[in-house]
Amino acid sequence: WELWAAYRGLSGTNYALESLLMSFEKFLLEKASRKTDVSKANLKFIFDYVLKNSNNVAPLAVLTNVVIAYPDEVEDAMLPLLSVREFYEWDLNRALKEYLSLAPMDNNISFAQKERWESNQLPHRTQYARGLGEFIVHYQFNVRKINQQIHNLFDKLKTKIKDDDVIWKKRLNEIDIRNWEINPYDEKLGGFTVQPKYEKEVIEYMDSNKDYFEAQDTAATYSGIISKAHKKEEAISLEKWIECHKYYSNPENLDFLYSKPVTLAVIGLMEFSSSISEEQKKWCLETIVNTIVSILQDTFSRNYSLNMSFSIIEKEIALSSFHLLMQNAEADEDKNEIIATIIYMLFAPFSDYEIDKITQYVREIFFKHFPDEAKRVWLGLIKYSNYKKANTNFYGYQDKNSLKKEKENEKKFVHQISSDKNLKLDLSEISLEKCEGYLLARAFVIAPYDTTDKDFSDFINHILPIVLDDLTKEEDYSYNRTKESRQFHHESVSDIEQYLSNLFLNADFDFSKSVLTILVNSLSTSSQNHRFGTSDLIEFVKTTLNYFVLKLYDNGNLKIDQTQYIQQQTNFWNLWEVLFNLIPANDDHPLIQKLLLDIRFLLWDFNGNPKENDWSVLNGKKEFYKKIFLEKGKSNTLSAINVFSTIGGNEFLPEGISWLTEIFKSDDIAYLSLATPSAERMIKRLFYNHISRIKNDKSLIDDYIWILNRMVDLGSSEAYLFRENVITYKTYAI
Repeated sequence: WELWAAYRGLSGTNYALESLLMSFEKFLLEKASRKTDVSKANLKFIFDYVLKNSNNVAPLAVLTNVVIAYPDEVEDAMLPLLSVREFYEWDLNRALKEYLSLAPMDNNISFAQKERWESNQLPHRTQYARGLGEFIVHYQFNVRKINQQIHNLFDKLKTKIKDDDVIWKKRLNEIDIRNWEINPYDEKLGGFTVQPKYEKEVIEYMDSNKDYFEAQDTAATYSGIISKAHKKEEAISLEKWIECHKYYSNPENLDFLYSKPVTLAVIGLMEFSSSISEEQKKWCLETIVNTIVSILQDTFSRNYSLNMSFSIIEKEIALSSFHLLMQNAEADEDKNEIIATIIYMLFAPFSDYEIDKITQYVREIFFKHFPDEAKRVWLGLIKYSNYKKANTNFYGYQDKNSLKKEKENEKKFVHQISSDKNLKLDLSEISLEKCEGYLLARAFVIAPYDTTDKDFSDFINHILPIVLDDLTKEEDYSYNRTKESRQFHHESVSDIEQYLSNLFLNADFDFSKSVLTILVNSLSTSSQNHRFGTSDLIEFVKTTLNYFVLKLYDNGNLKIDQTQYIQQQTNFWNLWEVLFNLIPANDDHPLIQKLLLDIRFLLWDFNGNPKENDWSVLNGKKEFYKKIFLEKGKSNTLSAINVFSTIGGNEFLPEGISWLTEIFKSDDIAYLSLATPSAERMIKRLFYNHISRIKNDKSLIDDYIWILNRMVDLGSSEAYLFRENVITYKTYAI
């Protein structure tokens, strides 16, 4: 099973093997998607080679996945994969656990998370809830191309079944449609049902386990109702909610695989809080609290086994339900306990992707509903970072009594700060000498940036220079970091980059401007004598600006609320003017390329293909871009050409060729940027999209021909062909 599930990241293998298998899967899926005679022949050759030469099931799981996605392309090459009993069992487990396939942030490969997320969304992943077995039934009923070969294979398998192997007999009955029968007309369903017809011993086995199978079906039915209601796919009535609650109120009905009591509790508190009874409300609150406690206990104990007291699929739902608990807390003692639990959650050793979800929830949901209590959480976390720094412990190097006492002291401190309503922000107490770095980073990224409370903006402007200075130090991956080494983990740095990009898009201009100023000025104030870290500081600033631009681009594609999107565009251009003013007229300044919007995933997709759809955000910004280019970007002509040949072709061309020509005529080196694929693409766009304007403007046509001449000199055959046509236009124009 571990090797079978490795390509989905669902088992305990290693990242190298997962990466190789995922790459292999993507290669095969892309080849199958072409649906040509050549691609089909190549696919069958690969199937044959892998089946003959593999010494383990990991690549065979990938082949099975391709079969499920593109059966018409694989055809009879799938037959060997249908002959192994274990494959049906393993793929059933794979299908049931597809929701556990995650897309964690990768701090070293910027596009890895999106690549993984897109892979997880492929429709065939969850098309068949029972995996390979359900797929082959669907194939026999609907595709049927190689049914005869499939049935011959099943017949051979049946001859090898042991008499007492009832489970395998049942499975073969279910996957062979020749064993299925049509039942009488069902008036409730308004049609006929088709289902497997089992052999006598299989029926006897099923009758002996009838209660179990019926319980599984019932649990799955309620789970589906609750899931659809939570996802807003289908409405749930109060009567149906009460029915689900009654079912879950019996502990014997709780099934780890299917049950969703936390989700039901959340729905009850969100949608029916005023309609359900006090007893039902108490059940909702206790269900959520008990699950959160179990999650935190597992996390702090680093228990990586499967806890059967809650479903892992409800983990995120439970940890994002504190505002519902606070809504129903009346006594100060209860509110203090909720605050303490959130603080515990914020310093618990969750995985990176879980922490990202948690901090986003606290900042965007909990702060919105309960700003006063949320600020106490925030101040409490800062105080705990002081405590942690002053009480550094090394679990595993202490005797049990010392460790127990230390945990008791920690618990006492957390409850003390959670119950203190008079906590104040004291910036003099916040430094890396007095605070634990990763906890300061957590406090940084949960701070709201859309509030008038000055404490938060003061904190951000105080911490950011500390982060930037820390980036000039040497990274230290050991557990014993010295004062001279870096204190902020690379995960924390990545979180701060993402946070700042959102701040720039959404925060008040004066606040955003102060943050951007600190960020950019750090590159000029940072000592050039640092042996380590200067490049990390530069990369931090660059990456933050990348995220800023790319989030705006993505928000346009996601079609977020238009009022919000228009405001984000305004914020963007206001800050881009600030950036322009902050960058000196320095030919080698590291941010000029970003200022010109030459950003990898803004101009090209993840496969390296240019984005040729114009970006509407650039509309009306021609003069500003010209100012950027001619005043700050003369040594970065390739960056401008990259933009002109992709997202900026409509707004900046054809006038942009005159800007380029002005620079090229005064710089013998700069025009070498015309010997690039981007330049080839630019001259095509000029000809096909702008020639009618160019031919009516002598200055433009002269500049276009000048550029084409230089490109011909550099060996461009495309430029030669376009030049001949443009000269013809020029002749007619004269």
